[in-house]
Amino acid sequence: VPRLPSVNYSVPEALALILAAQAGMNYGGVPQEELGSAIRRLTSVFPEDLRRFIEQSGVTPASPADDRRTALLSTAASAISRSHCLALTYRVASRGGEETERVIDPLAILPYDKSWQLVGYCHLRQAVRVFKIDRIKKLDILPQRFNRPAGFDLGQFLASGWGIMRGLDAPVDDVTLLFRPPASEWVAEGEWHEGEIIERQPDGSIIYRASIQVTPEFQRWVLRYGRMVDIIAPSHLRDWLVAEARAILDRAETA
Repeated sequence: VPRLPSVNYSVPEALALILAAQAGMNYGGVPQEELGSAIRRLTSVFPEDLRRFIEQSGVTPASPADDRRTALLSTAASAISRSHCLALTYRVASRGGEETERVIDPLAILPYDKSWQLVGYCHLRQAVRVFKIDRIKKLDILPQRFNRPAGFDLGQFLASGWGIMRGLDAPVDDVTLLFRPPASEWVAEGEWHEGEIIERQPDGSIIYRASIQVTPEFQRWVLRYGRMVDIIAPSHLRDWLVAEARAILDRAETA
């Protein structure tokens, strides 16, 4: 294994790396032994009082080792670094677990919601798509190389949607929601989407506005607030919520 040259960090820089490593331990698939070793080496050069604080903070793996996920991440990272295409067998959750064969140009790996997402240009869909690592059944590096799409910006790509999901052909809607207390405070405390607007009302409620694709991920986010949220727009989101609430009630009455 090649060794990297030594790098000197300031205390704030090293502490930032340790905090990032702590966050990484919450995602199964990160090589825990290597990550733990890196944390110990960084911690060893800290002043004694700060080192004691870090050690007492309990920097321990929060997720069990996941050899399969680690292998997939390693393969994807290798392909990204060498600009090689990937062939994958992917299980599509929205189609009942149907398996499809894809060839992609891998662009990035992102941690999200206790898992990992592989962002890549899909040759089948002719567009950038997001693939959940845990749904990849098989992953192989191909001899074929690729060039990164001209003008592609990962930050802009992520800013266009809500969370990590993207609607294949979903339009961008101007969403307006009314949140009542205490949900109004919970929503106002967070930063949910780039370009969001929050308008506080005298009664403690808020009006939340954002221009987004209404994906299943966003629908679930709205649903979690139950009777504490009113959907002002778009109407199709309100219709979906009404139908979902009725289905929940019907299921509860027949259980």
